[in-house]
Amino acid sequence: KDAAVTTGFDISADGQLLFHSDTAGILRCTDLRMGKLTFERQLHESKIGGCSVNCSGQLLATASNDRTIGIWDLRKLNEAVNQYEYR
Repeated sequence: KDAAVTTGFDISADGQLLFHSDTAGILRCTDLRMGKLTFERQLHESKIGGCSVNCSGQLLATASNDRTIGIWDLRKLNEAVNQYEYR
């Protein structure tokens, strides 16, 4: 299987965290101060084309090729706060 390619990213308002998504549907977070990956979670079954963290740093939006937009609470990523289907 080919390695996943980064398809979207956003930086927290304080500039400390980099959120990046990929073609495998995984979201990762890197702490830029330490240069370390802090977590990775499978959020979608298909490519995440974009991700955006809100200014409070608590919510993240993702848009995927699985035809869903997810709103996620970054404090507990086990399930989406809201998920919307689109055509």
